[in-house]
Amino acid sequence: MESIEQPKQDELSRLLILLEQAQKSLSQHWLRDGFVIELLLASVIARGHLLIVEVPGRH
Repeated sequence: MESIEQPKQDELSRLLILLEQAQKSLSQHWLRDGFVIELLLASVIARGHLLIVEVPGRH
């Protein structure tokens, strides 16, 4: 198996740091399940959509 080239590994490390920072920032404002934040970030990276549905009366 080929090893990851250094520039690509640096980019991946930078991306992971940015994702961790985004997750921390979002978790300060979104006080619910951290899994939802992970889904949100995954949908942004995939250029997709995410529909968040709340249980009625639950704020």
